[in-house]
Amino acid sequence: MTIDKIAVGSSIVLNVSVKDSKIEFNSMVLAAWKQQYGVLHGIVIPVIKQGDKVITFEGVKVKATITNLEDHRIYVFNLLKIIRNTYNGEQCYIAFSPDNIKPINYRDAVRVPYCEECILQVGPHKKAIDCYVRDISQTGISFSFPAHTISYKVGDEVSAQFDVDGNPIK
Repeated sequence: MTIDKIAVGSSIVLNVSVKDSKIEFNSMVLAAWKQQYGVLHGIVIPVIKQGDKVITFEGVKVKATITNLEDHRIYVFNLLKIIRNTYNGEQCYIAFSPDNIKPINYRDAVRVPYCEECILQVGPHKKAIDCYVRDISQTGISFSFPAHTISYKVGDEVSAQFDVDGNPIK
């Protein structure tokens, strides 16, 4: 699937890495187009604001992906470029991707994106770290946390606590 096949109105998650910082934004697709005249496949998404200022990714070395859930399958597109532009008179980003990808499903189960804060404890020392629950399925939970914050190995016991509708789950 190419990025232009994401349905207009679909929810997406934009993951951006700048130097050592990783930021995740929930967004949606405003428009999409196919590759033509040497221009890559792309999608139009709303700008992200911090206060009243629009965050810009131009002139900064950015590594970014867009995650989309289509037909209960996850697709992750590596972005080549994100530029600021206008669409229907409104400010927007245009995200370009050369990828033609297949869905990702490491756990062979339907995943529900969650993207909420969590406290995670891993391994024998049970050091608590702040992280995010990325998605939940019948076969597992995916977490996102800063690199080098914990050390773990396959088989380590994991304990997580997060809220669903104000109710703590452990």
